[in-house]
Amino acid sequence: MKEIKKFSVQILKRETGQFSKDFHSKVFTLFASSESDVFQKAKDFPRHYKHCFCFLREDHARWFADSNSSLAVRQFIIKNVSKKYDWILRYYNKWLKDWHKFLILDKKADELDLQKLSDKQLYNLFKNYYELYVKAGGVAYICDSFMSTGKSDWLQELLGKELKKTHSDSFEKIIAELVAPIHLSFTLQEEHDLLALTAKFYKAYGDKLPEFNKLSIAFQKLINRHEQNYHWMRNNYFHVERYGALEIYEKILKLLNNNRSGSWAFNDWRVKQAYLLKAKKARQQAEKEIELPSKYKNIIKTANLFSKWKDIRKSGVCMGMAGFDKFLGEVGRRANYSKRDLSFVILPEIAGILLRKIDYKDEISKRKQKVFWAVTHKGEYVLSSGADADKFFKFFPATTIAEAGYLYGVAACKGKVAGIVRVIKKTKEMVKFKTGEILVTNNTTPEFVPIMRKAAAIVTEQGGITSHAAVLSRELGMPCIIGVRDATRVLKTGDRIEVDADRGVMKILK
Repeated sequence: MKEIKKFSVQILKRETGQFSKDFHSKVFTLFASSESDVFQKAKDFPRHYKHCFCFLREDHARWFADSNSSLAVRQFIIKNVSKKYDWILRYYNKWLKDWHKFLILDKKADELDLQKLSDKQLYNLFKNYYELYVKAGGVAYICDSFMSTGKSDWLQELLGKELKKTHSDSFEKIIAELVAPIHLSFTLQEEHDLLALTAKFYKAYGDKLPEFNKLSIAFQKLINRHEQNYHWMRNNYFHVERYGALEIYEKILKLLNNNRSGSWAFNDWRVKQAYLLKAKKARQQAEKEIELPSKYKNIIKTANLFSKWKDIRKSGVCMGMAGFDKFLGEVGRRANYSKRDLSFVILPEIAGILLRKIDYKDEISKRKQKVFWAVTHKGEYVLSSGADADKFFKFFPATTIAEAGYLYGVAACKGKVAGIVRVIKKTKEMVKFKTGEILVTNNTTPEFVPIMRKAAAIVTEQGGITSHAAVLSRELGMPCIIGVRDATRVLKTGDRIEVDADRGVMKILK
């Protein structure tokens, strides 16, 4: 990556009026993913973003990418998979090789005592880890091109137009069956594995489990293996929290104490297995009964691949946040910086701090005020902070005003409900969520699952009928509207709204 000083004003004027993603984030982590989504993807795939840019202030980021390129990526994919589905599998299988390299190094980094490394060894390992993290994103970000924002979902419209010819009364049900996930997201996989583990503990100990340190070595190893597999799952671009062995054991104890029967854990595990099997059979039956041209079948298969691929990529982001946190902590210990301060630098500056003893503390202070960056597909970047960033922040977009008290999106799961809004922009805000509130957020990710289960309805700014919110809302049978532009800025916690997920419309009742 090469630093440049200028970024097109015309791009800022044009793109800040388009859709953006909101993140509670650090500079280091989101800049790394910007490099992955733009520069690395440009090396891995023939169609890609030409640029992205981000405004970050008070740990809140608004991230933009050129919307025209996103549409071009989707059209390019559809054109090629319409002819041959195996075309996209070539990219997926090639990416898997980079993914497995990242997994190997991530496990090594998690187990390694970084204090034993020299400064040069530490930086080289950190750099290698960073580069593999960037590659573990890369082409996988093409999955986002199948998402939608606004009043309609392109995939639903495309399939609906074709299916209405022969199944006018049931085309929506058929579409839901065709895109229903038949794989577990990593969050649901952890729940699944924990239930199986609970059943094993009950079989061995009944409902009188000892303290953790009095467990047999074999059962301690089972807990430790679960930690190794999922310690990263609560992380995001801002927050890192290790999911540890003691907490895992406490969850097992709670499951058994609440139900007083290990057979419950096994039965619930069987229910989850049956749900997946039912979804798989429903999809197979729908594929068998409907007559769709191969073009549409290939697009559906691609959408389902992207749903799985995107979830794997998200797990990589969570892992990467834990890895970055560990490396930044060790660099900070050696160079007398807090992890918080180092979250405002980027990788090339880590080399300056660790190997050349450059002092970035004044620059970090400026970035804490505000920071703007842009990354291009050519591997160029702009990074501007403090007062110098004002020339970019003057293009920071104003909030969209709702049309006569209404907001519009795509119905992901039908239903109609009125209730009180809870806007969630930061992970720490989740503890305030109350049962029966309407969840409004930019995009749900796995750490949202506990509060999604308590919500009366779900509203997201990002979306697509295979998105995390859409998939989970259908599983929960919960009203959900996706792709609602500026929902987190128009709506405020405490607002009363009506969610009409039959039509994809929200009415602000106040």
